[in-house]
Amino acid sequence: MNNLKQFFLLLTFLLAGFAASAQTVPSGINYQAVLRNVKGEIISDQPVGIKVSVLDPETRTYYYAETHQVMTNQAGIFTLVVGGGKAEQGRFSDIPWATANTWLEVAYDTDGNGIYDLTGTTRMLSVPYAFYAERAGIADNQHAVNPNDEKGDGFEEEAWMLKGNDGIDDMWMFLGSRNYADLVFKTHDVERMRITKGIGAEPHDALIHMYEDVEAHKSMLINETLTVGGKTLLNDELMVVGKTHLMSDLAVDGETYMAKFVKIGGNLNLEGQAVMNKDLDVLGTGVFGLDVKINRNLLVGNDVDIKHNLNVDNDAHIGNNLDVDNNANIDVDLHVGRDADIDRNLNVDNNANIDVDLHVGNNLDVDGNGNIDMNLHVGKDADVDQNLNVDNNANIDVDLHVGNNLDVDNNVNIDNNLTVQNNATIVGDLNVDGSGSFYDMSIQNNLNVGNNIDVDQNLNVDKSVTIGVDLTVTDDVTIGDDLTVSGISLFESAVTMENNLTVKQNLTVNNNLNVSNDVTIGGDLNVNNPINANCRLVVNSCVSGSDSDIDSYPVVVQGGNQGVAIKVNGTRGNDNNFVAFWDNSGIQGRIEGQTYNELLSSFPFIWSNSMKAAEEALSIAMVIACGLQADVAEAIVWGVEGLLTLAEWIEYNVSITDNVGVAYESGSGDYAEWLERANVQEDYTFGEVVGVRGGKISRNTAEADHYMVISKAPIVLGNMPDPAREKNFEKVAFMGQVPVRVMGKVGVGDYILPSGFNDGYARAVSPAKMQLEDYGKIVGVAWESGEAMTLNMVNVAVGLNQNDMSGQLAKQLQEINTMKQQLNQLFQMLGQKAPYDELNAQNAAVSPDRLAATSGLVHSGQLANLELSNMVQAHPDIFIEAFAKAKAKLLENGIDVNKYPEIAQIYDQPIEWIKKQNEKGYLNEMVVKAKAQVKASAGK
Repeated sequence: MNNLKQFFLLLTFLLAGFAASAQTVPSGINYQAVLRNVKGEIISDQPVGIKVSVLDPETRTYYYAETHQVMTNQAGIFTLVVGGGKAEQGRFSDIPWATANTWLEVAYDTDGNGIYDLTGTTRMLSVPYAFYAERAGIADNQHAVNPNDEKGDGFEEEAWMLKGNDGIDDMWMFLGSRNYADLVFKTHDVERMRITKGIGAEPHDALIHMYEDVEAHKSMLINETLTVGGKTLLNDELMVVGKTHLMSDLAVDGETYMAKFVKIGGNLNLEGQAVMNKDLDVLGTGVFGLDVKINRNLLVGNDVDIKHNLNVDNDAHIGNNLDVDNNANIDVDLHVGRDADIDRNLNVDNNANIDVDLHVGNNLDVDGNGNIDMNLHVGKDADVDQNLNVDNNANIDVDLHVGNNLDVDNNVNIDNNLTVQNNATIVGDLNVDGSGSFYDMSIQNNLNVGNNIDVDQNLNVDKSVTIGVDLTVTDDVTIGDDLTVSGISLFESAVTMENNLTVKQNLTVNNNLNVSNDVTIGGDLNVNNPINANCRLVVNSCVSGSDSDIDSYPVVVQGGNQGVAIKVNGTRGNDNNFVAFWDNSGIQGRIEGQTYNELLSSFPFIWSNSMKAAEEALSIAMVIACGLQADVAEAIVWGVEGLLTLAEWIEYNVSITDNVGVAYESGSGDYAEWLERANVQEDYTFGEVVGVRGGKISRNTAEADHYMVISKAPIVLGNMPDPAREKNFEKVAFMGQVPVRVMGKVGVGDYILPSGFNDGYARAVSPAKMQLEDYGKIVGVAWESGEAMTLNMVNVAVGLNQNDMSGQLAKQLQEINTMKQQLNQLFQMLGQKAPYDELNAQNAAVSPDRLAATSGLVHSGQLANLELSNMVQAHPDIFIEAFAKAKAKLLENGIDVNKYPEIAQIYDQPIEWIKKQNEKGYLNEMVVKAKAQVKASAGK
């Protein structure tokens, strides 16, 4: 059960109406009170159990007790009739009013459990008139006024007289009686007013009851407490010398002057000016039409709405919202339970505490601390001399000055300058359109400053920072995301960046610089200590010049005994590029890591080892086949041993790669153009030799104007075709370095010519073996060697100028030959030997055999390609077995020839591959060597 204060206010203690007969004892006593809790708060609109007892407290004799169930109204008032309840002890009619010392005891029950708590006991100083005697001088009622009759004769009786009370001069006229009893005014048998008998006596516990409206046309002076249970309307001045306690609304249309403390239990509505020399305490809502001047404290339990200025000389405490249409000046503390909306200036000489939002249309000036539990919006300047704490957003339309700490749990938006003389902690974004000056700053989100920012101590921002002009930080800087500065940046201590750093002008760091992502500096970067960029370092070059001028390079590393060190995470591999080279077309080269397994799976390594293994397997198979044909057992044994040697060679060739580390890769090295295919159905692979005729390419080189190579990844690619027709074009190298597929051995400096078989392959001819007609077919010059006797992929320098020069040489040679022929004819006419008999031999047509000779393949006449065909046809199983063993050994050592179908086909279908190579004369030299080995074995 709630512990209620013993605070039942006995408002009335009245006689009940009499029964029909005047001789009948009255049936009860009217009782009215206000119910409050221990805090003094009204308990309104609530059912309550009341127990009333009549007793003698000295003897503790209870004459009567009864219970009631009542309902309090909005003002907490309840009414009951003593004698009209449920009797719990005795009978109401047996109470000895005339002889006993009677007291009235009241108890309450708010929980409905039947347990009553005592509120107090009230002495009944005067026995009510009707209970002391049924009549005090019985009046004959035979002439009584009939309620339905307007006239009555009446009669003389001691109860009423016009002469007044005893001892009063007759010059004064009084209305009353000599009896100590209530004065009741009735009309039409309805009680209109009651004056209780206690007025004028001690103690002053009696009241005047008005049952209808009271209208006073003149001033009303209340020297003590005024309690109003309902609405009070004052159309003119109200002067209260003492305490005024209003239980409900107070509406004042004119000026209100309060000389002392004013407490209003309900709402206060003033349309005029309000001046309070002491405290104003309003439990409800306060509405003020003009200025409000409080010389002491302002306490409002609910909303306050002031149409003009608010001036409080001491504290202002608002339980709910505060709305001031003009200025608000608080000389000490301001506390608002919810929102505060000030249309112009707000000046608080001490602390300001706003539990929800604060909106100030003009300037905000707080000499102490400012605590805003939600949002802060100031239309102009905000000046807080101590701490400013905002639990949500803070929006300042002009300047914000904080004399001590600034703590905002969400975003801060300042349209002009921000000055914080101590720490600034922002949980959300900080946006300042002007300058910012801080001691320490910590921002858990973004920082945006349109002008300069100056931080005397540390700057900590968990996300991005954008500064419109200059940034100066005296101590450490920690940025969780991007930092963008449009002007100059000066850091006196360490700088740590979790993401990008962008400075449009100069950046000076006098300590360490740690950046986890990109760094973009528009001007100079001066760092007097190590720089740690944890993500990317981007240098936008603004220099140019000769490649021999060091000042032409945007990055220069100088000083010390070493240069640049590059370390990647984990182990090196093809996914780790230590250095990469790019142009506008994309990546063009790289220095990448390479692991052992990556080397084994790379195309160059597999190609080189596969071709060498195929060459050895073919050579061994030839020796075995020749030995079988010649019936030379030693040759067969040698061939079997050769297979073992091949296996050892593969193991050795793989083992020497253990120290592999990096691979130098170039995605391009030539200038190329798109050229149209003569046959759109013909597919090409990079490194193939093609002939160009009429601007179109094909593998047919017999009638070509120029000889070129299909490019792999050119540096420059011109003559871009329409995207819809791109499938009909190929990239063809015009100039630079390009890989070329060459049949047979290649030496550095060899000329690369078409194979002559229109198959896309090339052949290598040393400069010493070049024939005159070969110069017109030069594709390029080999810049690396190839040792495989079958197929090599070598880097070749290609160009067009050598073909043009060969035409001039051919023309001169033709002229010389013509002159030699004429001389031969002349000597023959003279019967002498022709001096130039070798002329026809030198100018004879080049045969395939001769082509084979120029490529280093010797045709001795001992074995022709027909002989190799016969061997393959007679003993295919030997060749298949040799290639199968070679493939198995390659796979065993980690060289996966199956990764590239063109290589795997050589081992899976060796007979077909041998026939193709033999038809082109590429294997003649190997046949000669095999025959020689068989002969050597037979000689043994």
